Amino acid sequence: MGDSLTHGGVWCQEASRRLIGSGGVPAGLSLSNISFVGRKTGGGIGWEGNGGWSWVSYATSGRPAYRFYVTNVITPPAIDAVYTNNEQKFAVAEINITEGAGNIRCIGHGSTPTASGMLTKSSGAGDDTIKFASYKMDAGNPFWNAAKDQLDIKSYVQTYCNGALDVMYFLLSWNGQTPFRTDFSSSSCINDAKTLFDHIHSVYPQAKIKLMGIQLPSLNGGMGANYGAAGTSYSDTYGMVVTALNMNQAYHDFANESGYSDFVEFVNVSSQFDSENNMPESDVAVNSRSSKTEKRGTNGVHPSTEGYLQIADVVFRNFVANFCQ
Repeated sequence: MGDSLTHGGVWCQEASRRLIGSGGVPAGLSLSNISFVGRKTGGGIGWEGNGGWSWVSYATSGRPAYRFYVTNVITPPAIDAVYTNNEQKFAVAEINITEGAGNIRCIGHGSTPTASGMLTKSSGAGDDTIKFASYKMDAGNPFWNAAKDQLDIKSYVQTYCNGALDVMYFLLSWNGQTPFRTDFSSSSCINDAKTLFDHIHSVYPQAKIKLMGIQLPSLNGGMGANYGAAGTSYSDTYGMVVTALNMNQAYHDFANESGYSDFVEFVNVSSQFDSENNMPESDVAVNSRSSKTEKRGTNGVHPSTEGYLQIADVVFRNFVANFCQ
């Protein structure tokens, strides 16, 4: 479970491959009693990841969502397909269509849609256009029961996890941070995590929760490449490194608190992640008068493929240590 680092499922699929796959490098263990499950799917497994989300997104109703009532659908849209209406984007999060009619729930990224009309595909699979007769506001959080206006992890598990939940790995959150942060007890972090974990534990008391720390950001220019040199706190590379380390300490302390230590474990990603070499970068001239080149970061917080594979290695090692001995 996570934000944009989990959205594409790269580390999820590689962790699964190492456990239940065969061959490859490193070779998979070919275990047969493990299933990675969730609403997002790919490579034969499932997971949950949403770009830009943080703890508050999963602990409350989340971002605004819209349930469109549609007809004459030939090829239903895929999860994460993006459609536009009223000059705004709507990402498909849930599909309930039978014989071409039903509803799709989308996460909004701007103003509200028109009262009725057409959804036009911008990216992903599905019909190029989908006609909708009406819509209603809904909760964006897939863990949220809009009818009851409360968290409902059981409905998610029954719908997307074959009705069973043994362990959850959470990788959050680079979103909503500021440099040199020391206090993570605000509602956007530890308190919201506690709200979510308390609910999960009350419904699935035997389930374990793995609280993954965040890796250090790009150390050679990626923060500036994404966030500029001014106008945003994320451009302060050193300050964000300090924040990441302090957040990991806060996660460690939270996982060891009485009442949580029995089912929550802190998993330190940064100690096993090479931020100097496994963040995206390119070769650029060292100055305008030299043909000599150096590596310069091109992304602040999203790893290269090799970095995502390192995150998978962290999960693999933790899973083997806890469940395969």
